Amino acid sequence: KKGALLSIIGLPKAAGVITKGLEYPLKGETLEFGVREGTLNKAVKNRVSISLDKGNLLLFKRHFIK
Repeated sequence: KKGALLSIIGLPKAAGVITKGLEYPLKGETLEFGVREGTLNKAVKNRVSISLDKGNLLLFKRHFIK
């Protein structure tokens, strides 16, 4: 949902990462653990998409408890 906080981390490395619907979109980037990570991003739309060419990603989504 819009406003959700999330982090995307290459595990250990992901190439060609493309995101849509995030405050800080990625456009074919490489994410590598400990080198470059996509931490602390925010959904600006109700639908977010994440794709990659190769590798693995670890996604953390923050859940709020009321």
